[in-house]
Amino acid sequence: MGTGLGDTIQFCRYALLLLRADVKILFAPQAQLKSLMASLGNGVRIVEPDDHSRSFDYHIPLMSLPLLFGTTVNTIPSTTPYLFCR
Repeated sequence: MGTGLGDTIQFCRYALLLLRADVKILFAPQAQLKSLMASLGNGVRIVEPDDHSRSFDYHIPLMSLPLLFGTTVNTIPSTTPYLFCR
C-alpha cells in the first residue's frame, strides 16, 4: 500500500531535516501534489516516480523518516509553514 496524499503532506516536512544534513534529495510525490511539494525549496528535486534514469545511493519511504530521525512527540519537525501554495 502506498502513501496517501495526506501522509505525503504530513511527512514531507522531514525533507527539511534531510536538507540540514546536506543530503541531495530526489522526491517523487503523487502527481496531484507535485507543485505543492516544489515549495519545499530548491534543495528538494521533484522527479517522476517512474523515472529510472536518476541515480541515487539510498531510497527511503517517506513514512520511514520519523524512525530514521528518532522522532518523539517532542521532536516532531514543527517549522511552520513548511509548504506554500503558489
